[in-house]
Amino acid sequence: MNISSHGRQPYAPALALGLGGLTPFVLLPLLVMVLDEGHQAFLLHALVLYGAVICTFVGALQWGYAVRGGSQQPWLQCGWSIVPALISWIVPLLAVVTALRILACLLVACYIADRIIEKTEPVPEWFIRLRGILTIVGSGSLLAASFI
Repeated sequence: MNISSHGRQPYAPALALGLGGLTPFVLLPLLVMVLDEGHQAFLLHALVLYGAVICTFVGALQWGYAVRGGSQQPWLQCGWSIVPALISWIVPLLAVVTALRILACLLVACYIADRIIEKTEPVPEWFIRLRGILTIVGSGSLLAASFI
């Protein structure tokens, strides 16, 4: 099967690495539930840091869309792309439960931004589907961990 980055099928590296990137989102909350309390704070903080990195990464996708040329909204895209980084920079300084919930919302906001921009920018169909799956698992994990 020929997997094209512009076709209807997911681009193999994005699919494999995207799904692999869910490992910390799934593994860390599971470890929090099974390990003793002495490890829980460390693991939850690790989850906050990972969530912050991922929010920064997915926010920066808008920058990539804008700088590839031909963007109809370069100021909006570049401007939005730094918002997740700025929020992610501050969030680890907050209480863990608050940080996890803010990051869950931020992941969803980044997905919504991608859905909005796809209306004016060419984005492969598979990309939005993959982003949806990754967002559901990532934000769901962060939110669930905030209730452990």
